[in-house]
Amino acid sequence: RRLGEIVEATPPPAPAGTPSGGLQQGVGIEPKLIGALAAVMLLLFTGFGVWWFTIRDTSPPWDPGAFNVHTWAPYWELEDSLPYLDDNYNMFHQVSPFWYAATGVTSITFASEVTDEDEELIDDFLSTARSRGVPLVASIIDETDSGVMADILGNPDSRAEHIDAIVAFARQHDFDGIDLDYEQFAFADPKATWETTRPAWVTFIEELSTRLHADGRQLVVSVPWVLDDERTDDSGYWVYDIGAIVDHVDAIRIMAYDYSTDRAGPIDPLEWVEEIIAGTTEGRQMRVSTWNELQPSITAASSRSRGTASKALRMM
Repeated sequence: RRLGEIVEATPPPAPAGTPSGGLQQGVGIEPKLIGALAAVMLLLFTGFGVWWFTIRDTSPPWDPGAFNVHTWAPYWELEDSLPYLDDNYNMFHQVSPFWYAATGVTSITFASEVTDEDEELIDDFLSTARSRGVPLVASIIDETDSGVMADILGNPDSRAEHIDAIVAFARQHDFDGIDLDYEQFAFADPKATWETTRPAWVTFIEELSTRLHADGRQLVVSVPWVLDDERTDDSGYWVYDIGAIVDHVDAIRIMAYDYSTDRAGPIDPLEWVEEIIAGTTEGRQMRVSTWNELQPSITAASSRSRGTASKALRMM
């Protein structure tokens, strides 16, 4: 009986050619494991190849030349200019998105004519420019009524609120700086107000500059032309007092265009531009040194009408 129990408990012999030690099951697992690993490796190599040859960004890093070039990127030209941004981004030291407006003391929004379609293009433009490392210095235009911005800047409390709004706007959108394009003083306000507006404007620039520079951001101003450092009818738009603000800003963009407006003619004849440059620096030997340090910008300027706006990004 004991012998019978032993016989029953003894397993049958393994078939010929089967390794001992219970490895029969392992022979089936090992090829599957190797196959799975091979499949994973194939997928990894395939994905890497797709990324390397089709997805990988091969654009050169942002490295503009020594000649300091700024450009405005107006919202009404984005559909045409956006495809050329990848080709030309390396030509610009900074690009100014031109679609924001100050509409009150604390209100900075899209300009009134920006459409929903424009906003989609704006998102694409900002994303592309940032991916290329191009500094973005957002332009803010003045869309207040005649006299409103002058009153805002003339009152210390409202001026401080307006500065707070601009600084918060720059932080919210992480812009590298702000370009102020406040043209209502020149083209909407009576010239008789300039004497009062000028010192308020200068104080505003000084205070805003301190705040933006503390954040590591630039302050740029875009102003109409001046022909000398006087304040006469022949001096140009002296309300912006370039001589008083030049030490507080990182760049001044002079609108040396629109020479011919009421009849056909040149937009910015060279002799006139040279006269403006001479007038801007006239009588300011100390200012000239500062001007050179700021590397005056050659701006790819565009007219403010949809029909004649130059394709700033394409023309460079």
